[in-house]
Amino acid sequence: MDGARDSEWRATHDPLTKLPNRGWLEQLHIDGPDTPLGVVYFDVENFRSFAWSGDREDPWAKGDRALKDIAARLQRTALPGTVVVRLGSSHFVAVVTSAPVPEVTAEQLEAFRQEFTTPSNRAAYLPR
Repeated sequence: MDGARDSEWRATHDPLTKLPNRGWLEQLHIDGPDTPLGVVYFDVENFRSFAWSGDREDPWAKGDRALKDIAARLQRTALPGTVVVRLGSSHFVAVVTSAPVPEVTAEQLEAFRQEFTTPSNRAAYLPR
């Protein structure tokens, strides 16, 4: 990657998860106020408590590993026309642009819900 492209990538992507970041979201071009757009917001509850729980593992490494897993699962579950963005900390957003937006957003939300709430898919960092 050349210097300019590398700089642009770093400005618009999260280095840990490799997902687009808040900078990418701020540059998102919307054709006008009537452009349909769906947004699904995620905040991983009690993430800090999980990372700093009493085991011997380094909390930063434990948190980073969980964030990478969450990002990969969101990305894997994203439907065509959905972009998953890491806003920072344990906050993510999925931007849905596929028509019909309300129906696709509802379908996307259900896909995410299934990914993170099905007992066989649950992870230690998710509340029970």
